[in-house]
Amino acid sequence: QDKLIKELEKGNEELKYRDRLKNEFINVAAHEMRTPIQPIIVFSELLSQARINNKEKEKEYSDIILRNSKRLMQLSENVLGVTRIEGGSFFINKEKFNLKELITEILREYEQTIQLKTNLKLIYESSEINEIIIEADRNRLCQVIQNLLKNAMQFTNEGSITVIVQRKENEILVSIK
Repeated sequence: QDKLIKELEKGNEELKYRDRLKNEFINVAAHEMRTPIQPIIVFSELLSQARINNKEKEKEYSDIILRNSKRLMQLSENVLGVTRIEGGSFFINKEKFNLKELITEILREYEQTIQLKTNLKLIYESSEINEIIIEADRNRLCQVIQNLLKNAMQFTNEGSITVIVQRKENEILVSIK
């Protein structure tokens, strides 16, 4: 009976710990989702008022809305990913794709944000001239690279953020400095 009580207490502590983690995750996710929602609302309102007679401004505002909508969609995918992991229904979707192309797309997305930080520049270095075809979960790898870039941007106020892709023997290394 003592053994059973200890197991129940241990299980109860584990549940409390998981509950705390879940609550922290929900708080962080809610905070992160507010960030792209605000510009979507503001620039949508500006466009809907139809007071803008400047096609360049309309395009700029539409681009901001699109970029933040994509960011919001990615955040919701992250939340769903955690739910799938906890529910045991998380799957890796392997596919062949060009890693250099993926990184170029990601860097293009973050270029404007980095340019807003006037003392910061983005550098991309690759030792490979040709395509780098890999087989992996493209969406998960994209998510990892985006998270690393976001962290680099958050903690780098001036200088540069360098993304390096290189092949060493049978490995492909991606690093962000």
